[in-house]
Amino acid sequence: MHKTLEIAAVLALSITLKATAANGDNNKAATIICKILKLAATASKTEPDYFIPQGDVDYIEGLNMSLADPSWSSQFPLDSKKSKTDAKGCEKNDKEEACKKQWVKWQNSRFAFKEDSARSDKLPISEDKLRSYQGQAAAMQLAMLASKAQAISGTLTTQKVGEETPTMAQVLASLQTAAFGEPKPDLSAAKLCTVAGGGSLASCCTLGRNLKALCQALVCLCAKDGGSGNTNSHCNLGNNAQFNAFGANNIATHYAKANTKCMLVTIPALSSHAIRSLAAEIKALETPLAVVGSDKVVIGKAIATTFCAAGGGAACIDLTEATAAHGQQNKEIPWETHLQTAADKLQKIEEAKQRAATARHELTVLKAQADAIYKHIAYATVQQTPTEPTSATKAVSAPEAAKQKQECQGLTKATQCIEKGHCKWNSTDKTDGNYCELKEANAAQQQTTKTGKEDGTPKEEGKRYSEKTKQEDCKDG
Repeated sequence: MHKTLEIAAVLALSITLKATAANGDNNKAATIICKILKLAATASKTEPDYFIPQGDVDYIEGLNMSLADPSWSSQFPLDSKKSKTDAKGCEKNDKEEACKKQWVKWQNSRFAFKEDSARSDKLPISEDKLRSYQGQAAAMQLAMLASKAQAISGTLTTQKVGEETPTMAQVLASLQTAAFGEPKPDLSAAKLCTVAGGGSLASCCTLGRNLKALCQALVCLCAKDGGSGNTNSHCNLGNNAQFNAFGANNIATHYAKANTKCMLVTIPALSSHAIRSLAAEIKALETPLAVVGSDKVVIGKAIATTFCAAGGGAACIDLTEATAAHGQQNKEIPWETHLQTAADKLQKIEEAKQRAATARHELTVLKAQADAIYKHIAYATVQQTPTEPTSATKAVSAPEAAKQKQECQGLTKATQCIEKGHCKWNSTDKTDGNYCELKEANAAQQQTTKTGKEDGTPKEEGKRYSEKTKQEDCKDG
């Protein structure tokens, strides 16, 4: 920004008004304008690459389903891909459609990765590894990666109303309107600057009258003003004809004479920064002309008595009505408005390109991490979950089961839930929330030692009868 302002300041100081005509006195202004005209005439409509590798997102989700706890993932059939009509367990969900959509997504993902060949290095993982402590920890890690991948993809593929990314065609339309007065399907030199200029040089080259486009401004700066004896070439662009007719075809003809050299200027790559910088350079060319009773702001060679009208070799554009010197409501300079619009739209496109590039990189990293987790479990020697009765598997009483259920439901972190042997985490993609439940095996079990003996005899009653050894002792029952 500071560099642009420095350039603008130097340009502003270098512009001087001359009382007599001179060859090349508007070269600097013409060069800057030609850069914008060339950008507008040569810019491509090709849309940028916003591609997101959805295949990587699906791959990570597939590995996630491959490591999921079999007691949970077994609800998703492997015989074929299913649709929402096949979804199970969503009937009581307050968001039934969203539930079915997610069910289908998980089922399709599990089905797609049912064969070992779909996975990293075609590695199988046995069910005992999936049930191991290490397998459960790896499953949680993969679930988090899958969640991140889905979030990245969803953010870029969902656009809110009013926040849609502009197209390059829209950028080019604004850029060409600034340059040529309208979008141009025909870019031949004779068709580029068909702008009506009114009935006089002053009308054609004055803001608020008929001055509309930068190509028209170039003609005003470079063509001879029609005065007798005017032999100057103000811009050295080969436009030496007398400028004394101002219809659209006349202006188009004058511009075509300058177009060949104009298109030879060196231009920066098209970017929002380049457009704004060139617009600032044009702005810096504006020069005040103080005349008694009539202050003016112009670009180019003005004459103190006639300003940008015919006579005396004038070659300029009058922008007074866009400044405070006008003394009335200011007019907008048309090309400034359109250049700003083009730059704003192009900036949004550039930002979208950067977001897409960042997302592609992030997904590449997530995919590599998912592969590493899967391979680690596939090759690792894991500690098997104990099969002997433990606090997680032994029979418990109904009151104890109720207490355990309450404990599980109070846990909102996946890691805390998994640490409790009698709890299970009922989600593959969430690590926080109310997903902790009591394992089914614990919910229905009760300790028979608290209710009676294995033959069904109540414990206290059995003791009572065993102590009566004599026949007479049993007579009263």
